[in-house]
Amino acid sequence: MFDIFDWIIQPILTVWMLAMVPFSVVSAYAAYSKGRSEGFAFGLGLIFGPFGLLMVVVASRNEEIIEQRAVRKGLKKRCRHCAETVKISALKCRFCGEMFYDESQES
Repeated sequence: MFDIFDWIIQPILTVWMLAMVPFSVVSAYAAYSKGRSEGFAFGLGLIFGPFGLLMVVVASRNEEIIEQRAVRKGLKKRCRHCAETVKISALKCRFCGEMFYDESQES
């Protein structure tokens, strides 16, 4: 008996999934670099392909999340006085002018 799922629908879904997986991976990476949800972007790329990737690329950056990641990774630090994010090697806060001292010098 002719089974429509095995002969028509399954090959179409297989080709669709194989074609859309690269778009979903690139969408997830782009969302991560913009401070957005990687899982949601992966789904957009998987369902909409190049249009999902385009939606992620034109989305705005979430600077707060990006700064939090940089502080966690040790690439930046927060000023104790004004709480702005500055480079880890900074000796003086560029926002408020507060001087940074080594913890080894303070003790």
